[in-house]
Amino acid sequence: MSTRSTIAIQLLNGSFLQAYCHFDGYIKHNGFNLNNYFETQEKALELVRGGNIRTINADEVEYYGEEPSTARTIDEIDEQEYMYVFQNNEWFWKESGEKHYKNLNDSINRLITILEK
Repeated sequence: MSTRSTIAIQLLNGSFLQAYCHFDGYIKHNGFNLNNYFETQEKALELVRGGNIRTINADEVEYYGEEPSTARTIDEIDEQEYMYVFQNNEWFWKESGEKHYKNLNDSINRLITILEK
């Protein structure tokens, strides 16, 4: 079973470069890895430029086949179970069906606080 996600980065012209990720799209895995290992514009861009992703494990990425695609606006990003967007030097995320993106770092910190209780 896979938990699919889209990982995107906003480019200087305002459009988005996006890659599909097949496995482990949930916040406790891809969200955590993106936030902790792909935390800069350069690292996020390198990740997405690699094309479609099978899985991300820490800073190790397994790619497969296809090139990344573009979306003109944030609303045109391919919808999967989870969507992650690097914008203004921060990661944001949302689940399928949600209207608004949330700050990924804030969400992970809340999750850690809950798990530590």
